[in-house]
Amino acid sequence: MKSILFKYSCMLLLAGIFWSCSKKQDIEESEPPVDDRTKFDLKASTTLWGILTDQDKKPVQGVQVSDGFSVTRTDSRGIYELIRQDRARYVFYTTPPEYIITADAQKHPLFYARINRDEELTRKDFSLVKSNKEDQWTLICVGDPQTTTQDDIERFRTETLADIDRTAASVQQAGRSVYAITLGDITHDKPGLYPAMKSAMSNRKVSFFQALGNHDHTEDQNDLWAHETFENTFGPRNYSFERGDAHIVVLDNYINLNNLENKPTGGLTDETWKWLQADLADIPKDKLIILCAHVPFRQGTASTHGRDAVNLLKTFREAHIMTGHTHTNEKWKHDEQPVSQLMEHTHGTACGAHWRSRVCLDGTPNGYAVYNVEKNHIKDYYYKATGEQYDRNYQMRLYDGATRFYNDNSHYYFNTYFGEAGNRVVANIWNADPTWIVTLEEESYPPVQMVQTSQPITDWSAYTYHLYFKNKEWTGETSHYWHALLPSGKSPEQSVFTVKAKDVRNNITYTKYSSPDNPGLQTDYEGISYP
Repeated sequence: MKSILFKYSCMLLLAGIFWSCSKKQDIEESEPPVDDRTKFDLKASTTLWGILTDQDKKPVQGVQVSDGFSVTRTDSRGIYELIRQDRARYVFYTTPPEYIITADAQKHPLFYARINRDEELTRKDFSLVKSNKEDQWTLICVGDPQTTTQDDIERFRTETLADIDRTAASVQQAGRSVYAITLGDITHDKPGLYPAMKSAMSNRKVSFFQALGNHDHTEDQNDLWAHETFENTFGPRNYSFERGDAHIVVLDNYINLNNLENKPTGGLTDETWKWLQADLADIPKDKLIILCAHVPFRQGTASTHGRDAVNLLKTFREAHIMTGHTHTNEKWKHDEQPVSQLMEHTHGTACGAHWRSRVCLDGTPNGYAVYNVEKNHIKDYYYKATGEQYDRNYQMRLYDGATRFYNDNSHYYFNTYFGEAGNRVVANIWNADPTWIVTLEEESYPPVQMVQTSQPITDWSAYTYHLYFKNKEWTGETSHYWHALLPSGKSPEQSVFTVKAKDVRNNITYTKYSSPDNPGLQTDYEGISYP
């Protein structure tokens, strides 16, 4: 009997314990969880936040974070807080110089996250990987791939990208990191080709950042939505990142005004201009600034807030603007200093004259530019013509000023600009700026300093090829031409001479030799025609 009572008592005790635990668990589960705003002591106004940590899960302080409209920095806990702008699609961080550029599985830079605009409080965390600061690195700038067909994409892949891979591999073998950016017009109003273009740039020797061009805007949309398709494929249109002692800004400087009174124009919207000021607000003035956009700022081309942006860049010790758009290669000094504090580089394009030849509208070869950066200074740069047969020394094309292109009776010849003379040499030096020193050295005669054209002129060889063989009348007038008369009075075809072009900034001299036995003159469409 005692045994039965003992067992019964134990059963009651266990039941009581079980009921008590279950009741306690029910009470605990019914208690409301502590939300993020309370747990992390977030501001009441915050609608977008997150934590940045390194590979050891330690917070990363002082990193710049933005939604493309406002900018903040992470605190000692690695936390950033923003009031999300209603039209913001992404939140992104400015990769600090001591951390690697994070990339996705296809090697596309991945420094951003998509925002769910329906959430009351959105959290997006980022993980960074610490590395050594790069005091020496290389930037490759690619103007206007501007593909329209699958055939164009194939040329971009097999010609441009294959050549960039070779250049990048060479840079990496020298122990330098290398990054690339396309400067807009990924396609020519063909957003349906974006996936194919992104695929072509996947898993290359170098990761490609992207800028937005006028042909990347959807023309039948106003500026609020014209860039949506681009952003859905390539990510934010305004962002920044850092390498070494350089701060690189990528900017949309094309305004799409979809109404009858206003046409699209180059420039910065009020919101973009506000974002640029915020992005640069805390950057030390001795840092190198590289601003990458599509529409040139020179001569007020990017008119709306364009001059404001230029004046802002002038407050830094050294700044460079990288643009495309014109299908010509040009240098523009935004000051009067011998070595410009603010130089704009408008790039010849990957597609040249819309993939119809092997040159741009000004005779510059299809290609891209290479910039070698050391700490807070671009130490050296050059234009690289597409093709394994061309190295960095291919920087000019020479003409006889009297040579008539297309036929002997045409009026397409360079002496129309400089006056009739049978002994004039004309040099198209596509990457030169006014500080370059160009000399003509004829055998047995003292050197003659060549004179830069006083006005933009046309490369008649490129012009006549496109006009008569491709049925396209394109003019790409530029000022990177120098001319001089041979002291002997001989025609260029009969003389032995060398043109030397000294790049003063980079302290390098390029040469081009010509003789009757080894002519270096452009007299037809060799190297220009395609196919």
